[in-house]
Amino acid sequence: CRVSQSQIEHSELAAGCTLEANCQLKGAAIGENSHIMQSQIEDCKVAADCEIGPFSYLRNKAAIGKDSQVRQSQVENSTLAAGCTLEANCQLKGAIIGENSHIMQSQIEDCKVAADCEIGPFSHIRAGTEIGRACRVAQSKLEDSRVAEECNIGPFSYLRPGSVIGNRVRIGDFVEIKNSVIGDDTMISHLTYVGDADVGCQVNFGCGTVLVNYDGIQKHRSVIGDHAFIGCNTNLVSPVRIGEGAFTAAGSTITEDLPPGSLGIARARQQIKEDWVTHRKGPIKGGGNK
Repeated sequence: CRVSQSQIEHSELAAGCTLEANCQLKGAAIGENSHIMQSQIEDCKVAADCEIGPFSYLRNKAAIGKDSQVRQSQVENSTLAAGCTLEANCQLKGAIIGENSHIMQSQIEDCKVAADCEIGPFSHIRAGTEIGRACRVAQSKLEDSRVAEECNIGPFSYLRPGSVIGNRVRIGDFVEIKNSVIGDDTMISHLTYVGDADVGCQVNFGCGTVLVNYDGIQKHRSVIGDHAFIGCNTNLVSPVRIGEGAFTAAGSTITEDLPPGSLGIARARQQIKEDWVTHRKGPIKGGGNK
């Protein structure tokens, strides 16, 4: 072992460890060949071949698995399995992180993240959320939600309490999910709100879809069947049922149930008035900076 300008109290360092300057260990157990740089470790276990620091803070029985790296982050009462990486400015509290997961500039509180996940940067995961294997969460907020395996969430997504997300689901930018169940392989790519809904498998949501679930007095729930296709700028006024494989035309406001395999169109018919601009009274004001 090699210890340089550091303080060690009630701690154990296994063979081959290195402590650089300005480290502080208290009640720590450090595994073989681990490298600690300018960090503070209290009442924690660090396995073999880990790299901690610089400027990291581990406390309250945190456990770091073999071959993990923690940089400029705070870990409290959390467990990192083998091969995890925490980049700068992460904050973990009561978190359980699976093997080989990569956490970037994010905050994770009282949550479980499975193996081979990539979280961040700038994500906030809290309140008992569970994230399955090989998921990616970028610049998003998740609360009290369940995410299955191989999902892609974000950037700028928001999963509110009660959300249950199936396998291989895509939840893209500026999408909000609330108290809804989303089936496997469904795509909700952008600018969409899904609240109080049961959504089947392999459903496609067009941009700008809204589940209109609140009538000013109470919330209502809708059902969308497997393989449905929701066109862009569709309003689904709950409660409504979209049958399996049904389509909604872009720009529609759907207030009645759609049978399986049907097309729902609910919009005004387009009218064209020739030469309307030519005969319009008054000057036409365009854009500009005036």
